[in-house]
Amino acid sequence: MYSSISNGDWLEDGTREKIERAGVYVVEGDKLLADIECQSYSGMPFIHDLPAFEEQEFRYYE
Repeated sequence: MYSSISNGDWLEDGTREKIERAGVYVVEGDKLLADIECQSYSGMPFIHDLPAFEEQEFRYYE
């Protein structure tokens, strides 16, 4: 899982736009299988929901 907040463009009032990113990386070994980004919705100032996904049993590797 990852989550980040960074500064975007300068706004007219002298502040910076806030860019939020969050999601889940699906990896196997060194290979990235998927980058599932969270979705934000207008009227809600935070990321709160993952897109539809299929849950699978977690396998531990040694």
